[in-house]
Amino acid sequence: MSVRAKHSSVHPLSVVALVLAAGACAVDLDAPSAEPSTTSTPQAIGAGCSIIICTENAATAGDGLLFDELDLFGRPNYAGVALLGANLPDGTPVRIQIFGDELWAYATSTATWYSGRQLLMTEIHFVYQPTGEIFDIRLEDYMPQSVFFMTGLREPIPAYDFTARRAGGNFDFHICSNDTLPLDPTWSGLPHHAILFRGDRYEPGRKAAKANNPSDGWSFLACNGGAATKMHLWRHTYAGAFDAAGNARYMTTLDERTALLKAITDDFCGTGTPTWTVTGTKIAFATAKDPLAFPFPYLSVGSIEAMWGPAGALCIDRPRRQPWGITKALVEAKCGHPFPQCAPPGATSPPAGWYSTHYAVTGNP
Repeated sequence: MSVRAKHSSVHPLSVVALVLAAGACAVDLDAPSAEPSTTSTPQAIGAGCSIIICTENAATAGDGLLFDELDLFGRPNYAGVALLGANLPDGTPVRIQIFGDELWAYATSTATWYSGRQLLMTEIHFVYQPTGEIFDIRLEDYMPQSVFFMTGLREPIPAYDFTARRAGGNFDFHICSNDTLPLDPTWSGLPHHAILFRGDRYEPGRKAAKANNPSDGWSFLACNGGAATKMHLWRHTYAGAFDAAGNARYMTTLDERTALLKAITDDFCGTGTPTWTVTGTKIAFATAKDPLAFPFPYLSVGSIEAMWGPAGALCIDRPRRQPWGITKALVEAKCGHPFPQCAPPGATSPPAGWYSTHYAVTGNP
């Protein structure tokens, strides 16, 4: 187990009793910098939309059963999906845990912990509580050295590929299908993989980080290309705050995480709606934690888009979708108030010292 994982949550051996008691965005990188239209959300059984935005980050059981947010102790998530249990390929029952951003399983019958490739073909069982329907996911692949943090120390992040089936079916569906999410080129060779992280929750509809006890069971499964993957890759999650030695070098506040999420998803008004961008829109960005990164991942930008705080845009120059009719005047009309200019006309870099008054900046490549 990595030291980072041990310190960013709880060591496995210290939670056995808890487990048993429980009973059971530049961001493009040629991937989406924000959410797609809500009109294409899978609604096979009315499970609803992803906790970030409809279809934008949703892990599904292939046709609409959503569980990007999951609780390790069996409570239902926002869509009514709850974890039931799991078993190893030989049928041995195990308790699923996530420590930091690593998947683990504990077999009570042998007091043994499993992780990494030891978990291949492990099946994890869920129930959609509104109907009682059971579905399963199965771990098909584990890649420990293919995804890396994009800020701070470039340490690896484990990536997992799951398939899924509904009751009585076959494992025919990749839970990360990428039907609506162009791949993030930083790990474009993994079209169906996801990363996991424990300790963060998001408020449905508001595109905001939600207060949460990191040692609680709430965890997130983020598909390649989604906003939540970028939050973790840029260390704006609790699990991402720790380096491999277990030091909390990159801790961020809820407001800082919310500000980055709003910048990634282009939430100008700060209310979660309306939607101002679409999947695949290219954008450069930086945060006050690493201001010299701008205009990552590009060498230059043509204009500044906006600067951001936890309540949305604090100033706007040129919306990323202006060539498609999203103008500053339109944004101001929808949000109900004017936005000041961020930088002098024609500027291609934010004003000096911007990071002392704003948390994030975005630019148009």
